[in-house]
Amino acid sequence: MTSLKILFLTTFTLASFIAIPVDHNSSVSDPNDPENTFYVLVTFEKKVHQPGSIDLTGMKNTIDSYNAAQYGDQKLMSSTIYLESTEFSWQPIVIIRRFSDEAKARSYSGKLNVHLSSRPDHPKSMYLTQQQYRSVIKANNFDLLGK
Repeated sequence: MTSLKILFLTTFTLASFIAIPVDHNSSVSDPNDPENTFYVLVTFEKKVHQPGSIDLTGMKNTIDSYNAAQYGDQKLMSSTIYLESTEFSWQPIVIIRRFSDEAKARSYSGKLNVHLSSRPDHPKSMYLTQQQYRSVIKANNFDLLGK
């Protein structure tokens, strides 16, 4: 049995932990519902042999700058993780969250891919539901997505 090791490198603000009440009679969907929440993941063509051997913080900063310029009103949050892929390799990932529907996540992912296309480290973004994201993290396997 393979153990799952996840190294989280992220910064949270106090606002990340404040619960916001939801009016269930409203026509607006609950943003915390896994069926209505989408994430975008940015992965790299190559896995690394140790965390830190790729400038993941630099990539996150590039994405944060892009988000501030293009999507400032959406208050997107990003974080970084390394998933242990095998005993000797890691998959660096930047996570961008949250999107309230699939169309917004798909559009953002496509535009981000265009924005990052000239980078030499060949990052690619994909969008997925919160439930898919949890499955990927739990199984430590992006092949589950079939993307």
